[in-house]
Order: sequence, then C-alpha cells, then structure tokens
Amino acid sequence: MQNQKVLVSEIDTTNNLKSMTKTYQEVAIMGMQKTRSKVVKSRQFIEGLSTIFDNMNGYYKYEIKDVMKNLIVTNNKNAVVFISANKRFSGNIGHKLRDFFVKNYKNKEQSIIVIGEEGKVLLQNAGFAEFEYMEFPKDEAEVNAIGQKLIQYKSIDILFGKFLSIVNQSPSVLSIGLNEQADEIAKNDQNPNNNQKALEYLFEPSFENVVRFFVMQVPIYKFSQALYESRLSGFGSRVTSMFNASNKIEEKLEELDRELEKSKKDMQARKQMQRLAGMSLWKK
Repeated sequence: MQNQKVLVSEIDTTNNLKSMTKTYQEVAIMGMQKTRSKVVKSRQFIEGLSTIFDNMNGYYKYEIKDVMKNLIVTNNKNAVVFISANKRFSGNIGHKLRDFFVKNYKNKEQSIIVIGEEGKVLLQNAGFAEFEYMEFPKDEAEVNAIGQKLIQYKSIDILFGKFLSIVNQSPSVLSIGLNEQADEIAKNDQNPNNNQKALEYLFEPSFENVVRFFVMQVPIYKFSQALYESRLSGFGSRVTSMFNASNKIEEKLEELDRELEKSKKDMQARKQMQRLAGMSLWKK
C-alpha cells in the first residue's frame, strides 16, 4: 500500500498532466478549425484549375503534347516526398505514414525528401540513413521554393496524411511529375469522346505560356495543398490522441482516488486497533 503523501503527490502530478493534455487538445482544435477553412478553399481552387486543364486536354491534347516535349527536367530521377509535422505530438498519423512508406518505397530506387522533423526521426528509427531533409515551410515563399525544386524531377510521389474525419486520418499519395501528367494525357487519348475539337479557347498571353503554367505551376499548388492537408491531419490526429490520453488519465485518477481512500480507511482501522489495544492494557 502506498504512503498517503506519495498518493497525494501522484494525484497532483496526474491532475497537472490532465490540465496540460486539455490545453494541447484545445490548441489542436483551434489549429484544426483554422487550417480546415484553408484546405477547403485551396481544394476548390485546385479542382477548378484541374477542370479547366482537363477540358484543354480534351480539345488540345496534341498541341499540349508538343509543348510538353520542349519542357526539360534538370533532374532525371524519381522522387518521393514524405511530409510530416515539424514537431512531435501529432498523434499516430506519423507512424501510419512511416509504415506506409516502408511498405511501398523501401526497395525502390528514388530520391527521398523528408519535410518535417517528425518524419526525419521516424525514418532514421526505421533504418533510413540517406535522404534530404527540409523543415516544414513557414510561408508561401518557402512553399514555392521547395515546389520549384520538386518539379525538376521527372516523377514525384508526395506522401502525406489526409484528414478524413476527426477520428480518422490516413496516408495519401499525390503524383505531380511530368511523367504523371503525360500519363494523364495518354489516358485522355483513349477517351472516344475526345476525338473532336468541339470547343475553342482564347489564350492570353499565348497557348504555350498557358500550358506551361498548368504543367509547371499547378503541381506546386497541389504540393501546397498537400502541405495543408498534412497539417490538418496532424491536428486531427493530435486531438484524437489527447482525447484518448485524457480518458486514460481520468481512469488513473479514479484508481489513485480509490487507493487513497482505502489507505485512509486502513489508517483509521490501525489507529482504532491501537486504541483498543491500549484500553485492554489499562484494564490489566
């Protein structure tokens, strides 16, 4: 049986941990709400651009192919980008991403780029020694700088956590390289509804510049979207983890309260026994 002073000290410590957990949960909820609005707006913007380019693919696929032939990537390699949180306490989504990465990319030849401190630690612990590390970008300028570097690879897979619900975040992969875009155009060729030019566009400043924008700049927007999605999933995963931690702390407090109450009763019982023993001695 633990000493009452020890139990009281442990209850105080556990209550402090409970308060800290609640604070982390509230901060994560505020961050989630703020980031969620950005994700929705960005998602709508990306979907709008994708719709326009899909229409262009249907009516100008051969012209787009000609432009893409002249686009040269300076890094003729495949790359996989692992997006994670810059700090710990992002819940279990980081471990899900690590497991997904190990399962799908461990034995492939590609350049590995890790964004975020958590991913760096997770991959190092998983036995990966060679990869390029970048901190999670703080603003749009840093996002654009990283994006400009990424689009120089011929093939790019971006691995990030996607927010499905507050209790469910899942690994997701986005492919944004020139190879992937060429594959999409090839699929469009096989669509029998896209064999005739049924719609005319006016291009400003020129058709080639517009295509270059969609092929080289839109992937950076998609990369930015993946960063927002990753941050949102991190907040969601943290909220869930803090909620589970709070429940466990409550269970621990109830257990400590029971032990303290039992210790008090045992103490009272011992004192009563001592008084009775003393009274019997006086009678003798």
